[in-house]
Amino acid sequence: THEGTNQVKHSRIDLLIHEYELFEMRHYESIYYVFDRFTNIINSLNFLEAKDLTKLKLEDLLGSLLTHELAI
Repeated sequence: THEGTNQVKHSRIDLLIHEYELFEMRHYESIYYVFDRFTNIINSLNFLEAKDLTKLKLEDLLGSLLTHELAI
C-alpha cells in the first residue's frame, strides 16, 4: 500500500503543478481572492514536499498583484 500512497501523492503533485502553470486571474476576482487561491496551491505543494516551484516570496507577489490592480 505504500506504493499506492506514493502514487496518489505524485498524482496530486502533478495536478497542483498543472494548476500552478495555468494559474491566472479571472476578470471578476479581487486580488485578495486570487492571492488566496495561489497561496492554497503553493501551500498544498509545500505540504506534499514539492520543491523549487517558485522563488518569489508570497509577500512580494501580493504587492505586485495589488500594484497591478491599481494600474487597471
